[in-house]
Amino acid sequence: MKKIKWLSNSFAVLVVLTFLLSGSFAEAQVAGKSVKMGIMVPISSTSGADSKGQVMAAEIARDEINAAGGIGGVPLELSVYDTRGDVKEAIIVFRKLAMVDKALSVMGPTYSTECEAVFPLANELKLVSVSPASAKPGVAAKNRPWAFRDSGIADRKLVPALKKWIELNKIKKVYIVYDAKDALAKSEANGVFPPALKATGTETLGILTYMMGDMDFSAQVTKVKQTNPDGLVISGGPTEMANFIRELRRQGMKQPVFGGAQAYQIDLMRVGGKDVEGVMTGGHVWIGRPDPRMQAFVKKYQERGKTALPPEIAGTPPDTNQVAMYDGIYINKLAMDQYKITNRLEDLEKDRDKIRQGWQNLKDYNAIQAVISMGADGDIIGMNYIIQVKGGRFVAID
Repeated sequence: MKKIKWLSNSFAVLVVLTFLLSGSFAEAQVAGKSVKMGIMVPISSTSGADSKGQVMAAEIARDEINAAGGIGGVPLELSVYDTRGDVKEAIIVFRKLAMVDKALSVMGPTYSTECEAVFPLANELKLVSVSPASAKPGVAAKNRPWAFRDSGIADRKLVPALKKWIELNKIKKVYIVYDAKDALAKSEANGVFPPALKATGTETLGILTYMMGDMDFSAQVTKVKQTNPDGLVISGGPTEMANFIRELRRQGMKQPVFGGAQAYQIDLMRVGGKDVEGVMTGGHVWIGRPDPRMQAFVKKYQERGKTALPPEIAGTPPDTNQVAMYDGIYINKLAMDQYKITNRLEDLEKDRDKIRQGWQNLKDYNAIQAVISMGADGDIIGMNYIIQVKGGRFVAID
């Protein structure tokens, strides 16, 4: 009887081993000590506060994923790099993530200017690059199939909001001001706003530029003031935009302001204070969205930010870029799970392509920002909100 029992146990073990080493179960196994994902953001730039918030949002997603078992039982590891907002540095960072860190995918870069340089490299190295912030129209579309954006694209989210701003404020004539060094700002000021304004019968009195990093806007404001516009349309980074608006108010100009896509960042309110009250823009994210997961993320972000973020932004709520970063981490996980990466070095190219397929085939994914899908152009299709600064907060208006 003992011999029969031993044979029975041996047979059971053999059956289990056969199951483990064959079929989909074996294919779903993930190897290694960690699954590496790259994060590249311009921490040492005028948008540094927003970038630090993006990193923290990514870390919140990582911690949640790891607490739930990681990627196939293997912890997710983030390799974080500072691009400094410099195109050359962004290229160096992406190469390092691809060739040294062996990252399976990359969240970043942030600026459209950086994306225009990094996205072609993503195609060359066959490594997914996803921007949670770039909004210049056409940037991902020109760099298929490895470049993606889960950020809202400028023309899609700004034009409806611009029309609402014109209607609410009875705007008849505007002045356009933008950052000449910023690719997104240049695109908005010359390609998005003029036709949208023309379509509403709104006159453009002139177009004026400033440069990223400028601190003194008195001369530009003086020139705009002489034309007495009904409102101003300003496009550029949130810090410079806030300082420009502060100078408007200092010179007694009380006209309403419509901001480009980058206005929807916490730095606008941090720098501008009460002077940016009432500024309107468009966005693909609203943190007041009545979804329990969104509210849980906002609460967790604010709590962690009290100690993890610099004093000037400690405890502040997330903005559009932080939410997009958080969602992006989870979409990467979804792709890794659905397409069954192995995380073996010899399968690096195959795993990277599986993640690319996951992003390209994203359909009706219930992200915390909205139910989203991926367009053929590499940009997400989701919600658009009309956003206004009210009481020191970004709120969605009808």
